[in-house]
Amino acid sequence: MQKVNRKRIKWVHKRFSRRSIATTLLVLLLVVGGVAVFMDKSNDSSAREVGTTHSKQSPADNADSIVADPSTAVVNASIGGQDFKLEKADSIESQQKGLSGRSGLGTGDGMLFSSDIDEEYCMWMKDMKFAIDIVWLDADQKVVYMEQDVKPETYPQDFCATSRYVVELPAGTIAKAGIMPGQKVDF
Repeated sequence: MQKVNRKRIKWVHKRFSRRSIATTLLVLLLVVGGVAVFMDKSNDSSAREVGTTHSKQSPADNADSIVADPSTAVVNASIGGQDFKLEKADSIESQQKGLSGRSGLGTGDGMLFSSDIDEEYCMWMKDMKFAIDIVWLDADQKVVYMEQDVKPETYPQDFCATSRYVVELPAGTIAKAGIMPGQKVDF
């Protein structure tokens, strides 16, 4: 019969227990960290998608004028001989939100989406409550494509064109201002 070395058994048991605790803690940290990262990413589900359309809502969400919120960046623009105040959607969040949830746009108001490069920009009417005209502009701020009277019921349809800028205006503005492809927009 073999003699059992009790010291050796105690050492193996202690070492195994320390490894088990360390392994368990490591697995727990990885699981908790993974869940936190997953939750963070799920809150930012479509970071590069530009939706209509839209931009940050002002404290006066239902006001017809974009200038109701003094913290909103506004760009003065001339389109087809008419002057407009365009709310600048300058963050991913404001580009995703756009005009969604608002009751309308005042005459002479709109929203400007811009990028550093020309690429295909798609707009949609998610959570929109009113129709709009959409104008896509190239790097020289010339009209390259237009969509008139885009209604909320068109969601989830995308309206896309390759451009540097996109301007959203009240429905009927393109026709009233006589906006045409190739026309320059000053802002």
